[in-house]
Amino acid sequence: MKKRLSITLTLLVFMFVVSFSMPALNARVAPPPEVVKAAVEGLDVFTDMDSGNEVHLGLGFQVNTVDPRSLIEEPGLTLEGMIYPLEMWRFLVFENGAPTALLTVAREGEAWKAVSFGGADLAAEIQTIQNAWPADSGFDLRFIRIYQARADFMLVGKGLETLGYAPLPAAKVALSLQSFNLDASTLLHESEIMGPLQGLVKEALSVKDERGALDN
Repeated sequence: MKKRLSITLTLLVFMFVVSFSMPALNARVAPPPEVVKAAVEGLDVFTDMDSGNEVHLGLGFQVNTVDPRSLIEEPGLTLEGMIYPLEMWRFLVFENGAPTALLTVAREGEAWKAVSFGGADLAAEIQTIQNAWPADSGFDLRFIRIYQARADFMLVGKGLETLGYAPLPAAKVALSLQSFNLDASTLLHESEIMGPLQGLVKEALSVKDERGALDN
Protein backbone atom coordinates (compact mmCIF):
# COMPACT_ATOMS: atom_id res chain seq x y z
CA MET A 1 0.00 0.00 0.00
CA LYS A 2 2.74 2.49 1.00
CA LYS A 3 4.80 1.69 -2.12
CA ARG A 4 1.78 2.15 -4.38
CA LEU A 5 0.86 5.40 -2.61
CA SER A 6 4.41 6.68 -3.03
CA ILE A 7 4.39 5.94 -6.77
CA THR A 8 0.95 7.52 -7.17
CA LEU A 9 2.02 10.59 -5.23
CA THR A 10 5.16 11.05 -7.31
CA LEU A 11 3.19 10.86 -10.55
CA LEU A 12 0.45 13.19 -9.36
CA VAL A 13 2.83 15.81 -8.00
CA PHE A 14 4.58 15.76 -11.38
CA MET A 15 1.22 16.17 -13.14
CA PHE A 16 0.20 19.08 -10.95
CA VAL A 17 3.56 20.83 -11.29
CA VAL A 18 3.17 20.56 -15.06
CA SER A 19 -0.41 21.81 -14.71
CA PHE A 20 0.83 25.23 -13.57
CA SER A 21 1.22 25.98 -17.27
CA MET A 22 -2.12 24.35 -18.21
CA PRO A 23 -5.74 25.50 -17.77
CA ALA A 24 -7.25 24.01 -14.61
CA LEU A 25 -10.68 24.21 -13.03
CA ASN A 26 -9.48 27.42 -11.40
CA ALA A 27 -7.28 28.66 -14.23
CA ARG A 28 -5.64 31.46 -12.25
CA VAL A 29 -4.19 29.20 -9.55
CA ALA A 30 -3.04 25.59 -9.62
CA PRO A 31 -2.82 23.60 -6.39
CA PRO A 32 0.67 23.65 -4.87
CA PRO A 33 2.50 20.33 -4.38
CA GLU A 34 1.79 20.17 -0.63
CA VAL A 35 -1.96 20.41 -1.33
CA VAL A 36 -1.70 17.67 -3.94
CA LYS A 37 0.22 15.49 -1.48
CA ALA A 38 -2.52 15.91 1.14
CA ALA A 39 -5.16 15.09 -1.48
CA VAL A 40 -3.41 11.89 -2.56
CA GLU A 41 -2.97 10.77 1.05
CA GLY A 42 -6.61 11.63 1.76
CA LEU A 43 -7.80 9.64 -1.25
CA ASP A 44 -6.08 6.58 0.18
CA VAL A 45 -7.80 7.16 3.55
CA PHE A 46 -11.31 7.86 2.23
CA THR A 47 -11.50 5.26 -0.55
CA ASP A 48 -10.90 1.54 -0.91
CA MET A 49 -7.95 1.48 -3.26
CA ASP A 50 -7.96 -2.33 -3.22
CA SER A 51 -11.57 -2.65 -4.43
CA GLY A 52 -10.53 -3.33 -7.99
CA ASN A 53 -12.10 -0.09 -9.21
CA GLU A 54 -9.96 2.52 -10.90
CA VAL A 55 -9.98 5.53 -8.55
CA HIS A 56 -8.07 8.73 -9.28
CA LEU A 57 -8.07 12.46 -8.64
CA GLY A 58 -9.01 15.06 -11.17
CA LEU A 59 -7.38 18.48 -11.19
CA GLY A 60 -8.04 20.50 -8.06
CA PHE A 61 -9.71 23.89 -7.76
CA GLN A 62 -9.56 26.50 -5.05
CA VAL A 63 -12.70 27.49 -3.14
CA ASN A 64 -13.55 31.18 -3.43
CA THR A 65 -16.06 33.17 -1.43
CA VAL A 66 -17.16 36.78 -0.81
CA ASP A 67 -17.35 38.93 2.29
CA PRO A 68 -21.07 38.98 3.21
CA ARG A 69 -20.98 42.58 4.46
CA SER A 70 -19.47 43.75 1.18
CA LEU A 71 -22.21 41.94 -0.70
CA ILE A 72 -24.95 43.95 0.97
CA GLU A 73 -23.19 47.19 1.88
CA GLU A 74 -21.04 47.97 -1.18
CA PRO A 75 -23.42 48.14 -4.16
CA GLY A 76 -20.74 49.66 -6.36
CA LEU A 77 -18.72 46.45 -6.41
CA THR A 78 -19.31 43.64 -8.87
CA LEU A 79 -19.75 40.12 -7.55
CA GLU A 80 -16.56 39.06 -9.30
CA GLY A 81 -14.76 41.98 -7.70
CA MET A 82 -15.71 40.72 -4.23
CA ILE A 83 -14.36 37.21 -4.73
CA TYR A 84 -11.34 36.09 -2.73
CA PRO A 85 -9.75 32.63 -2.31
CA LEU A 86 -9.89 30.51 0.83
CA GLU A 87 -7.19 28.16 2.09
CA MET A 88 -9.29 25.29 0.83
CA TRP A 89 -9.12 23.14 -2.29
CA ARG A 90 -11.49 20.57 -3.72
CA PHE A 91 -10.61 17.72 -6.05
CA LEU A 92 -12.93 15.79 -8.30
CA VAL A 93 -12.64 12.07 -7.60
CA PHE A 94 -13.24 9.67 -10.47
CA GLU A 95 -14.15 6.01 -10.13
CA ASN A 96 -14.00 3.93 -13.30
CA GLY A 97 -14.01 7.14 -15.31
CA ALA A 98 -17.07 8.76 -13.68
CA PRO A 99 -17.02 11.63 -11.13
CA THR A 100 -18.25 10.17 -7.86
CA ALA A 101 -17.15 12.57 -5.11
CA LEU A 102 -15.26 15.67 -4.07
CA LEU A 103 -12.24 15.48 -1.79
CA THR A 104 -11.72 18.64 0.27
CA VAL A 105 -8.26 19.71 1.45
CA ALA A 106 -7.88 22.57 3.94
CA ARG A 107 -5.08 24.13 5.91
CA GLU A 108 -5.00 23.14 9.57
CA GLY A 109 -2.34 25.17 11.35
CA GLU A 110 0.80 24.87 9.24
CA ALA A 111 -0.26 21.66 7.50
CA TRP A 112 -2.65 20.74 4.71
CA LYS A 113 -5.07 17.91 5.37
CA ALA A 114 -7.90 16.13 3.57
CA VAL A 115 -10.91 16.97 5.73
CA SER A 116 -13.99 15.67 3.93
CA PHE A 117 -15.14 13.39 1.13
CA GLY A 118 -18.51 13.22 -0.60
CA GLY A 119 -20.90 15.30 -2.69
CA ALA A 120 -21.54 12.95 -5.59
CA ASP A 121 -24.26 15.16 -7.11
CA LEU A 122 -22.09 18.27 -6.89
CA ALA A 123 -19.11 16.44 -8.40
CA ALA A 124 -21.21 15.26 -11.34
CA GLU A 125 -22.60 18.76 -11.93
CA ILE A 126 -19.14 20.35 -11.84
CA GLN A 127 -17.88 17.83 -14.35
CA THR A 128 -20.89 18.52 -16.59
CA ILE A 129 -20.20 22.27 -16.48
CA GLN A 130 -16.54 21.66 -17.15
CA ASN A 131 -17.50 19.61 -20.22
CA ALA A 132 -19.81 22.40 -21.41
CA TRP A 133 -17.12 25.04 -20.98
CA PRO A 134 -13.86 23.14 -21.65
CA ALA A 135 -10.50 24.54 -20.67
CA ASP A 136 -8.95 23.44 -23.95
CA SER A 137 -11.33 25.87 -25.70
CA GLY A 138 -10.01 28.71 -23.56
CA PHE A 139 -12.68 28.86 -20.86
CA ASP A 140 -11.76 29.58 -17.24
CA LEU A 141 -13.86 28.21 -14.37
CA ARG A 142 -13.83 29.38 -10.76
CA PHE A 143 -15.77 27.81 -7.92
CA ILE A 144 -17.58 30.27 -5.62
CA ARG A 145 -19.33 29.37 -2.38
CA ILE A 146 -21.44 32.04 -0.67
CA TYR A 147 -21.89 30.48 2.75
CA GLN A 148 -24.57 32.78 4.14
CA ALA A 149 -26.77 32.19 1.09
CA ARG A 150 -25.97 28.47 0.95
CA ALA A 151 -25.26 28.87 -2.74
CA ASP A 152 -22.48 27.59 -5.02
CA PHE A 153 -21.65 28.83 -8.51
CA MET A 154 -19.09 28.30 -11.22
CA LEU A 155 -17.94 31.62 -12.66
CA VAL A 156 -17.20 31.11 -16.36
CA GLY A 157 -14.83 33.42 -18.18
CA LYS A 158 -12.72 33.52 -21.31
CA GLY A 159 -9.62 35.65 -21.48
CA LEU A 160 -10.45 38.90 -19.71
CA GLU A 161 -14.20 38.53 -20.24
CA THR A 162 -16.63 37.22 -17.62
CA LEU A 163 -19.33 35.24 -19.41
CA GLY A 164 -21.62 34.51 -16.47
CA TYR A 165 -22.42 32.26 -13.54
CA ALA A 166 -23.48 28.62 -13.70
CA PRO A 167 -25.58 27.80 -10.62
CA LEU A 168 -24.75 24.54 -8.89
CA PRO A 169 -27.39 22.42 -7.06
CA ALA A 170 -27.34 24.39 -3.79
CA ALA A 171 -27.72 27.71 -5.64
CA LYS A 172 -30.62 26.35 -7.69
CA VAL A 173 -32.42 25.51 -4.45
CA ALA A 174 -31.49 28.77 -2.70
CA LEU A 175 -32.60 30.90 -5.64
CA SER A 176 -35.65 28.72 -6.47
CA LEU A 177 -34.36 27.89 -9.94
CA GLN A 178 -35.28 24.18 -9.96
CA SER A 179 -38.30 24.68 -12.21
CA PHE A 180 -36.29 26.46 -14.92
CA ASN A 181 -34.55 23.25 -16.09
CA LEU A 182 -31.22 25.03 -16.49
CA ASP A 183 -28.59 22.96 -18.26
CA ALA A 184 -24.83 23.23 -17.88
CA SER A 185 -24.48 25.63 -20.81
CA THR A 186 -26.91 28.15 -19.29
CA LEU A 187 -25.16 31.06 -17.61
CA LEU A 188 -26.83 33.70 -15.45
CA HIS A 189 -25.79 37.34 -15.57
CA GLU A 190 -24.71 38.96 -12.33
CA SER A 191 -27.83 41.16 -12.43
CA GLU A 192 -30.00 38.03 -12.28
CA ILE A 193 -28.48 36.69 -9.07
CA MET A 194 -27.17 39.71 -7.14
CA GLY A 195 -30.53 40.85 -5.74
CA PRO A 196 -31.62 37.40 -4.51
CA LEU A 197 -28.17 36.74 -3.04
CA GLN A 198 -28.18 40.04 -1.18
CA GLY A 199 -31.61 39.22 0.25
CA LEU A 200 -30.51 35.77 1.44
CA VAL A 201 -27.28 37.09 2.96
CA LYS A 202 -29.05 40.00 4.65
CA GLU A 203 -31.57 37.58 6.17
CA ALA A 204 -28.82 35.24 7.38
CA LEU A 205 -26.83 38.09 8.97
CA SER A 206 -29.97 39.49 10.59
CA VAL A 207 -30.71 36.14 12.21
CA LYS A 208 -27.10 35.89 13.36
CA ASP A 209 -27.21 39.41 14.85
CA GLU A 210 -30.48 38.61 16.64
CA ARG A 211 -29.03 35.45 18.12
CA GLY A 212 -25.96 37.37 19.23
CA ALA A 213 -28.11 39.98 20.94
CA LEU A 214 -30.04 37.29 22.78
CA ASP A 215 -26.82 35.69 23.98
CA ASN A 216 -25.57 38.97 25.49
